[in-house]
Amino acid sequence: MINEIGFYSLAAKQLNKIKYKINDNNQLLNYLKNNGVCLDELIWAGILNSNYELINEFKSINLWENKNNIINLLNNEVSKVKEIVDFKFHLFPQYVIKDSSNFRNVIIYYDVQRPTEYHYFYGLHYRNPKDIFFVLRYFDRQINNNKCLHLEDLQSEWSPFGKKDNFSKTNEEINLAIEKIEQIKCERNKDNYNEMTNKLFKEIASIKNKVPSGPYVMKVRHWVDLGIRRFIMSAVNENYDSLAITMGETHKHRYSSIGRLKILYSDIIIKRFKYILNKIDPSIKFEIIEFSENESIIHAVVTDKIRKYVKNGFPTVSSRGFL
Repeated sequence: MINEIGFYSLAAKQLNKIKYKINDNNQLLNYLKNNGVCLDELIWAGILNSNYELINEFKSINLWENKNNIINLLNNEVSKVKEIVDFKFHLFPQYVIKDSSNFRNVIIYYDVQRPTEYHYFYGLHYRNPKDIFFVLRYFDRQINNNKCLHLEDLQSEWSPFGKKDNFSKTNEEINLAIEKIEQIKCERNKDNYNEMTNKLFKEIASIKNKVPSGPYVMKVRHWVDLGIRRFIMSAVNENYDSLAITMGETHKHRYSSIGRLKILYSDIIIKRFKYILNKIDPSIKFEIIEFSENESIIHAVVTDKIRKYVKNGFPTVSSRGFL
């Protein structure tokens, strides 16, 4: 099943391919791993725990015999990956590229119902929707007479905030905090109202500032790959001739106070961009273009192989060495 954006579950696809019975659950999991499946998919779908072990509900059953149920769980998880396109003005007008147009923010988020408002992640740039995986910022421009889709920014708040806070907001922690909040509410009276109200606000602020775990955000490669795949799909589906990404040095020059941006772009985003496109079409050529001392990009033409591949959708995630 391909979701409304164009993503599908590789684990579900590989399970669908199995035509012979596999009696041993570990053998089935190894089959999936050997065929490019990232087992984190099964964690997000509630089949494995964080130690990559079957949860109690699945320990006593044969996974192959229940593969239709598992496929449904996997597909349901992918269906929660959604997007909103925001055509607001550029946040930093001084960096708008001459002759660029159609600037937009593509917000990829997790559409899931959580027990309370405290279970969600709230970002700084956008308060709604909740649980935003990352935001892509891109625009149109002409490069070498090609209609080019230029990715200026791929940014996650959820992932770095969670890593800084060790994704400390577990369901158990939230539930205990909610109980404490309710207790404080009950203990407020006229004599201690102000004191207990201040205590209440501090407790609410404390839990809201903690970061929940979630799919794709626990590992940088997962959300970066998801973002790059969405970027490539946009270029193909909207009939662009080429793709471009702003280089890390340019980000360093623009936002010198945020040193990690150069590392994120040079060491991760651009490397993953090249890796994914090379996996689809090994003959693809990349070109570094310097427009000025302070602006450089990496550029690649969208080939027929890329167009053909993307028409069949993209897996949300895959294991290392696979697309």
